[in-house]
Amino acid sequence: MELFSIEIDKTLLISGLEWQALSGPLSLVKEKQHIASELNATLHAEFSNGVETLVGFLPDELAVGLPKKLHSLPGLLAGVPNIASYCVLIVEEGDVALLAALQNGQPAPGFDGYGPIEEIIETARNFINMAPAGVTVYGNCRLLNASPLTLETIVASSTTKKQALLKKMPNSSARYVMAAGVLFILALGANFAYNQYQKAERIKKEKLSYVNVDAVYQSNVAEVLKTAIPAKAAYSLLNKILGKLVVDNHGWAFATVLCQQGGCTYTWKNENGLNSSFVPPADASPLSFSDKGDVLVYQVPYKQAFQVGIDPRQATTLDAIRRDITGEFQKYYNLDVSSQFYKTDVFGVPPGLPGNPSKTYQAGTFTIKGPWYANDVLNNLPDAASFDALELTLGTDQQLQFTATGKYYVK
Repeated sequence: MELFSIEIDKTLLISGLEWQALSGPLSLVKEKQHIASELNATLHAEFSNGVETLVGFLPDELAVGLPKKLHSLPGLLAGVPNIASYCVLIVEEGDVALLAALQNGQPAPGFDGYGPIEEIIETARNFINMAPAGVTVYGNCRLLNASPLTLETIVASSTTKKQALLKKMPNSSARYVMAAGVLFILALGANFAYNQYQKAERIKKEKLSYVNVDAVYQSNVAEVLKTAIPAKAAYSLLNKILGKLVVDNHGWAFATVLCQQGGCTYTWKNENGLNSSFVPPADASPLSFSDKGDVLVYQVPYKQAFQVGIDPRQATTLDAIRRDITGEFQKYYNLDVSSQFYKTDVFGVPPGLPGNPSKTYQAGTFTIKGPWYANDVLNNLPDAASFDALELTLGTDQQLQFTATGKYYVK
């Protein structure tokens, strides 16, 4: 990807900074100066969330001819109200596009730049596949179903303009480095670019020596699981909520209820009732009727919040899942309960991590189905499992059937 700058409402945006995470044994100031010196960079933008500090550097040879006041595009994106903490922005213009990405609400190293649309989309997909959480796509990329977001809106609404503004390194020697860098370019031309590439590669290798990859990985896994909803606790609460479900309401027959993190959505079918005859729960949203009057839908929020947070130390091994957990579900097979624990993949590796953790966690999905009267089978789920959804349907035999879905985590 390339460097690119554009003026939006008198604000100069720049895309294509070299983002680095500061996490070595040196003080943050010394580490920042060390990287700036290696990259021959005088200008930078810095972001910190209290856990991690990220700095975007603009190499001096790329800064030649650019205006003085430049704002980092992903830096401004981080300040857009209600922006997703894991997201990518793709702004297409003809055959090229801008790319910016956030991880944990901060600029994501390696995902800031400009280039051909095919390259940008491929890079965005790599970020989406590597992210430990769901990624929201913004911009005007139809291929990835982006939610509309323009550069004008980002500039107008961002609350991080001061942080996104590129500043000079505090030491004066950096100015001389910039001047020397410009002369070097003029003297050596393409050879300079090659030397810079060699330096960047050396920096990556040096960072491997002092970044505690395992510690960063473990911290990221713990952070992601802090917002997960424990499956067993969630299903226990839903059992109480749905335990007294009525299947007939003045000529309307219950069809399905789908409970997710935000609440439950109920669907009813008309047998011989009227739109005006249905009596909804007191806390239901306004009823939504179909055009034919044969179906109605409403939502009910939870009165009691779900328990939140899973301790990674609760994760067992995949062998234990296959042997013990699946074994417990097999005891219910004569009640027409089925269980599937699908294939696992490595989970929680943050984008830009300079190395592979020595030990990783894996995540897979599960689906449990059966008659509602046998829903106590869900108490056998592993402790390190998260809730996604619970759906109840009324079969032709007038028996309630449930489908429970979520994720499980193993080490």
